[in-house]
Amino acid sequence: KYRNNLLFAELEMLGRRYDFTLDDPISSFSEEGLNAVLYGDSEPLTVDLSEFSSSGGRQFLQWEGVAEYIGRTEDDDSKRGQKWRDQFLVYRTCSVCGGSRLKKEALQFRVAGRNIAEVSALSISEFAGWIATVEEQMSDKERRIAQEILKEIRERLRFLQDVGLGYLSL
Repeated sequence: KYRNNLLFAELEMLGRRYDFTLDDPISSFSEEGLNAVLYGDSEPLTVDLSEFSSSGGRQFLQWEGVAEYIGRTEDDDSKRGQKWRDQFLVYRTCSVCGGSRLKKEALQFRVAGRNIAEVSALSISEFAGWIATVEEQMSDKERRIAQEILKEIRERLRFLQDVGLGYLSL
């Protein structure tokens, strides 16, 4: 719903730059226009502030983008702020990384059947058990190469378990 405020004035100026109006359906926006609306524009907008402030005049304002604007409201824990924000957001798990926030390439490398996201989700106790199975699956050459690293990992894991932190995840 249109409101006569600075945010809408900025959007109108952005529309003039990218050839859309606030009455146009978003599906008709150019790719550049939609990207500018969502993620900001590098060129400042010239906005007439006489309707919004007593100092008035034309101002150069940097358009940050709707995504950034909504993202900044995540610090607002009020019910009203949350309700407003939730009308724009859809929370879903990424189909590529499964929510691990890692690149597809990083997830392709596996050690003993697990990728880095799966390993980091283990508790310290589970990781200690898994490390033992990793060593068993190694060839003699691999075992010689990894010997010092595995020894250091086992010692650190043992210490963490001895002080009662085996329940923590990596």
